[in-house]
Amino acid sequence: MLRWLPYPLLRASGVFALGVYVGFETNLPQKLELLWVMLFGVYFWLTLKTSKVDFRTLNPWLSALGLSAVFLAGSVRSQFEHHKRELRVGSAEFYEARVLEPSEQHSRYQRTVLALQWVWLKGRAYPVNDRIQWYQASQKVRKLSYGDRIIIKGTPKAIGKPANPKEFDYAKYMSRQNIFWQHWVTESDIIKISSYRGVSIDQLRHVLKARLQRAINKYLKPGAPQEITGAMLLGDRRGVSDDLEDSFARSGTMHILAVSGLHLGILYWLLLQLLGCWRNHFILKWFFILISLLALWSFALITGLAASTQRSAIMFSILLLGNTLSKESSSVNSLGASAIIILWVEPYQLYSVGFQLSYSALAGILYLQPLIARWCQVQNRILKYFWELISVSLAAQVAVLPLTVYYFHQFPVYFLLSNLLLIPLAFAIIVMGIVFFISTLLPSMVFLFAVPLSHMTRIAGFIVERIGDLPGSTVHGLEINAGELAVFYGLLASFVVFCQTRTRQSWLFFLGLLTVIVIARGYEKIQINQRQMIVVYHIPGHTAVDFIDQNIYQAVMDDELISDTSTVRYKINNFRRHLKLIHPTEQALPSTSTRTFDVWMFNGKRVLLIKAPTSKWINGNIKLKSHIVIVSNNSVKNIDLIKRWLITDLLLIDGSNDPLIARKLAEQAVEEGINVHNCWTQGAKIINL
Repeated sequence: MLRWLPYPLLRASGVFALGVYVGFETNLPQKLELLWVMLFGVYFWLTLKTSKVDFRTLNPWLSALGLSAVFLAGSVRSQFEHHKRELRVGSAEFYEARVLEPSEQHSRYQRTVLALQWVWLKGRAYPVNDRIQWYQASQKVRKLSYGDRIIIKGTPKAIGKPANPKEFDYAKYMSRQNIFWQHWVTESDIIKISSYRGVSIDQLRHVLKARLQRAINKYLKPGAPQEITGAMLLGDRRGVSDDLEDSFARSGTMHILAVSGLHLGILYWLLLQLLGCWRNHFILKWFFILISLLALWSFALITGLAASTQRSAIMFSILLLGNTLSKESSSVNSLGASAIIILWVEPYQLYSVGFQLSYSALAGILYLQPLIARWCQVQNRILKYFWELISVSLAAQVAVLPLTVYYFHQFPVYFLLSNLLLIPLAFAIIVMGIVFFISTLLPSMVFLFAVPLSHMTRIAGFIVERIGDLPGSTVHGLEINAGELAVFYGLLASFVVFCQTRTRQSWLFFLGLLTVIVIARGYEKIQINQRQMIVVYHIPGHTAVDFIDQNIYQAVMDDELISDTSTVRYKINNFRRHLKLIHPTEQALPSTSTRTFDVWMFNGKRVLLIKAPTSKWINGNIKLKSHIVIVSNNSVKNIDLIKRWLITDLLLIDGSNDPLIARKLAEQAVEEGINVHNCWTQGAKIINL
């Protein structure tokens, strides 16, 4: 049974990660942290000098001091990494930048990441240290290579904050990659001033990866063979079709398609089989170490150095050195060491979904798999292999389940079946893929390996598609918040501790967390039963309104937005899922519709949507009383029309209006003392009734 105490690096990695998180989220003063370390050290020294304590009494103090130092190291490291946005960039007339990575080609545009070096503002040049992503329309693209230095005419725009509740915060996501700006450019805006003439690791990586991708496209059949091989062996999922990627997700095998520790583990096993005999030779063992490290890190570099790949490369490197040099080497401590190294080099990896999933899965395998394996004692070698495979898959899936629900809101029901079939096949694909790449050096031999590789990948695609199409293959619409995520992991941890210690305290802690979940769900149910609200979303160029009664909503959207499912999913559905809303009922809201306006009655409130210009609303001089008025499609350009014909408690200007017209109308409303909300400047509006 795996214990906690013998693995100091595992403990240290958790405390270091907590320090990184606190450093990012609280921005504690660095001087205060250093002062606290000094005071704690002085206090500890005085305690040691004035008290007679034995080692057993002193040990908790040493542990507390060491873990406090690790915590503060993580906090200080994250603050050094935190990058402030260069405000001058937002006013630049020209700027100079260097291409950081090859452009990503999409259907309608091309995306490139640049490192800003200089900006020109009012005739003066200012040095800057920032990153920018910019886009070119696919019809006419300026070809750029890694390291090219260019000058761009124009002013970048800051990446906007989310305007709707629970909308994905793309600006925050990009800021964790130190990218704060974006810019749409044309070919005429770009002046190339120099090309990169040196040789860098990044450049070699991109060149080698492009050469291997050409080999895949040349020798393997189109479709699943090219897509799966490129994803599993080169870490490039951009060529994978949406349908195939969705099948992997629904079957619970995305960790096979995306490069992870599984892939490096297979490569490590292959190296042991081929060169493992060298480990016992005094001289050859150094060649074994060199070749193995080169192979592991070359694979990690080519596939993009994702968090799971970094973690596995570091862990296998530590194991390789420890085992080959005949020293004790623990996989658990190696796991902790890899986490500390990754977070020290790149603290923002803590927020990476891949990083979180990777370490959660490994923690599940280390702590839960031994408990699951004890459920059934199998003697037959073949059955034992499959039972170990099942127990590992189940442990990993249980460990990542809270994160899967939190980020992706779904659960693959048949994950055990898919992993049972695909993991052995993935092993064969990776080994055959490596041999295939080596055989490209001898074109006359390449087809001997390209044909079986094509068949293997085609079978893998067929399996995930069939499993993904099974009835009820995926449970959708699951939702937990950050607090519930922490409670669920607390439940898992307390369960593991109880299984190891069988103590009353761990069992009571487990029951206490269960009670917290029950109380939270009950309180949430009460809130849902009392919920009455109207939500006006901010969707540029569109109108979108939700009328919410308990857990049922009625949606009002223009026809173009209804057909744009990606925009609805990205900007609206997260909030609906957060509120645990179900699909609209067939009964529509009571309404009155004309060519120019719609009127609804909801919970005793009259809501008027003005959707086309008009000179008046009703005959005579009687004003129409409407509790909420929504202006859309530039239907009202002057506040006089509202003053003359309407009495309202709230005037809403939605995203379908021109932003300049919306700003002018909002300013006029403020001058007239009308309560106004401009979605262009204030985002979506939630009205609780």
